[in-house]
Amino acid sequence: MTEAQRSAKEQDLQKKQQNLQQLFQLAQQDLSKRQGDAYAPIEKKINDAVEKVAKANGWDFIFDSNTVGLIYRGGTDATTAVRKELGL
Repeated sequence: MTEAQRSAKEQDLQKKQQNLQQLFQLAQQDLSKRQGDAYAPIEKKINDAVEKVAKANGWDFIFDSNTVGLIYRGGTDATTAVRKELGL
């Protein structure tokens, strides 16, 4: 194989690799969008239930204990009330 043939094959492989990377990025973006679209109604339903429970109980704040932003763990646990509101 000549140097020119080798160089041409390397360029072809690089181009194919770039195309695969672009396809992978597009697939990842599409997956993220579809996940967001699928979860949006569920998130809205949960947020509406949390808001309704908070207003019914006069609570100003409800923290998600699964996030880093938890400030205080004492007090009333809203989980049961929210699950009841969601019919779970």
